[in-house]
Amino acid sequence: GASVGAHARCKKWPRGMAIHPGFGRENEQAGWVSMPNLWQAASENNLPEAQRLIEQGANPYAVDAKGYTAFNHAASNGLRALKFLTEIAFADTQRVPKNRKWPEYNVNTPSGIYQSTLITYAAKVCDEETVKAMIMAGADCSIVNGSGWNLLHAAAVMPGRKEVLALLVGHMEKGALQAESSKVYVTAYGKNTISYPAGATPAALCQTRIDQDTACP
Repeated sequence: GASVGAHARCKKWPRGMAIHPGFGRENEQAGWVSMPNLWQAASENNLPEAQRLIEQGANPYAVDAKGYTAFNHAASNGLRALKFLTEIAFADTQRVPKNRKWPEYNVNTPSGIYQSTLITYAAKVCDEETVKAMIMAGADCSIVNGSGWNLLHAAAVMPGRKEVLALLVGHMEKGALQAESSKVYVTAYGKNTISYPAGATPAALCQTRIDQDTACP
């Protein structure tokens, strides 16, 4: 993995509330911890640095002291980095065993504090063809992460996901559109803090971001 470098932030929050690691990084508060460079590059959407670190052997599945992977650190503000990490990790799952970088992870292996799989991240940031390739490779479209989000929740809070949402709906159970999240999830997009409620359908989470994130495209 990458060596320990500049500071990024993780903090303890109340039980029952999921706090994305990108939340409040600009605040100088007690309890923050240092993290390796890949986590920082992912959090800051530094694609060239993320690519360099992966080439040098960094592991995107490695967790920090709070259980966050590089995927988790990229999930709100590191979207270019998240797309790169998701695609390279998926490509690795399709190699023959002797050529794999992370053989302990397949396309359906959950990772990180929210126990998401690669298709969860793909639903947020990857193009329709990548998501389709994952499905063809056996990705489980019924995955629900630790916040109670299914793939439609993950896609619905991101702009420009109409085609991906339509694809996913065709591969998910009938009730997926009415499925409700199980926890409050707080994150920040840039300087805008969003609190996604528990008990929300994908459409309700989409509306939450529209209502709370004035800079949302």
